Amino acid sequence: MIGHSEEVASFTNGETRLVYARYRNALPSAPLYYLEDDTVTNEVRAFARQQLICVVPGCPSEGLTAAHRHNKRDGFVHRGTNVTAGHAAESVNHLQGKAAVMAWLARVHPELDARTEVSLAGRERVADVLVTFRDGQRVAIEVQYAAMKVGEWEERHHSYARMGIVDVWLFGHTGHQMNVRDGAVYPNDVQRKVMETGAPLLWVNPDLDMIATATELEAAIRPPMLGVGYAVRFTDSHGQRPFTVPAWRGPADLAIDSFNAARLTPQGVSSPLLQALAQARIDLDALNAARERVVAEVQARQEADRLKDAQRRAADALRANYENAVQNGERQKTTDAAIASQQGLRDSLTAQQEAIDARDARERVALEASAATRLSFAHDQIAAAFGEVPEFLRVHLEPHSLAMCTYWQWETYRRVIHQAVGASFTVYDAYGHAKTVIGSGKPTGNAVRTWLQALTRMGMLATSDNTRFAVVRPVPATVEVPTGRSAAPEVQRCTECRQPLDPPFTREGSGRHSGCGPSLFARDELVPLPRASAPTSARLGKVKTCKACANPLTGTETDGFHDGCQPWRAKAARWGQQ
Repeated sequence: MIGHSEEVASFTNGETRLVYARYRNALPSAPLYYLEDDTVTNEVRAFARQQLICVVPGCPSEGLTAAHRHNKRDGFVHRGTNVTAGHAAESVNHLQGKAAVMAWLARVHPELDARTEVSLAGRERVADVLVTFRDGQRVAIEVQYAAMKVGEWEERHHSYARMGIVDVWLFGHTGHQMNVRDGAVYPNDVQRKVMETGAPLLWVNPDLDMIATATELEAAIRPPMLGVGYAVRFTDSHGQRPFTVPAWRGPADLAIDSFNAARLTPQGVSSPLLQALAQARIDLDALNAARERVVAEVQARQEADRLKDAQRRAADALRANYENAVQNGERQKTTDAAIASQQGLRDSLTAQQEAIDARDARERVALEASAATRLSFAHDQIAAAFGEVPEFLRVHLEPHSLAMCTYWQWETYRRVIHQAVGASFTVYDAYGHAKTVIGSGKPTGNAVRTWLQALTRMGMLATSDNTRFAVVRPVPATVEVPTGRSAAPEVQRCTECRQPLDPPFTREGSGRHSGCGPSLFARDELVPLPRASAPTSARLGKVKTCKACANPLTGTETDGFHDGCQPWRAKAARWGQQ
């Protein structure tokens, strides 16, 4: 039932009443005696004086008697002059809360094994009440009256999760865990964390043997105003009546129910009230989804009509422009000579682009051939060091081939990872070496990071943030692993400048760099760019040429030179050192 103001006030009453008592000479784990309201008689008073003592262990005035109250709930009181016995309300409420949970489990779940103050995992956690089901599943019930920080709750919640235990939190009906203003309940930070997990937010009142949960009223979405002719009409019959659903924001109402109506499952506390609230949330979400589809259909129709109207207006504008041109005699006239001139210029530019594409293709082939040579040399080094390719150099990362992956992983390993234990480096250091691989096998930064994470799982590296890695166990090799840049095979040198030759910068059969003799591409391979009149050149754009060979540039160069022309020497020397 949803609590009204009187019921909420009764549930959240801050007065501390003793309604539970321990049997004299009983074990600490023995069930407690519960005093029903409006049941105190002379016989009950005599029984209390003879058989019952205070529920607080070590109470200095443990003797009790029962008191009947006309306007308040019946309860126990201490005998003698020290009637308060100095008990803190929070401590008494916590003890009676655990007693209420144990009494409830004994009534509705006698088949379950329920124990209080159970130590778990070497006293990492002490559960207020630990319930074990017949199949071994466990639920910990925590009665929380004291103040608690979010970090403390998260630590306890995750601790239970690591042990495979479902934790249920019953917050106190008064004090730090019950914040009521103007008849509404305002969940605190810890209680909002509980709601974020999807669990119901529950409070317990051991004096009344009642539990409560947080609810709120939420209405389904309303039809939006989309303009004239696009009214949104929902066909469902629910209207705008709000749903009573589990609270997830705050402030909230209290829905109060008897403890006897609740049941404990391996997933937590359940009751007809909690099930009805959960079903209401499902129904509201389904209704909102259906209404959102209706709104989307109307919006799609509105957008389609807008596009049609825009197309109609554009067609009307074109028609009006054409009619004005005809009326004013301003129709554009194009002669056959102008058309032929433009077509010839386009053909020349097409031939020019085809020659540039052919040059790029030859350069890519030469580059891949150089990469294949270096790949073969790297495999020879791996075979010399390990005998065969080890597992940590066979991490295949798409879209490159396994051989290319082994190539850049070997280059990175021997320059960065093959160090003393404890040495550290960053993923950017590793990528700086891996990206020097020539050809189409250059890895991405994400590929290098993924490979380092794989080495971490193999136990070779250690990391805490996937950015800085430390060497834990470098793999031993049968021979010394070369570090730094390996000695490349002897290369031919240019007959003009004596710098190393490399296929992308070598004129085939000439024994010299392209820049030391004729251009990288013979001039008869390119279609000359016809000189056009100033208006045509301005309209089509000026073609840029290389500062060294005077052939057209592709548009990707930044220094005004082809890759094979000046400044070619620095690049040729850099390739020769790899």
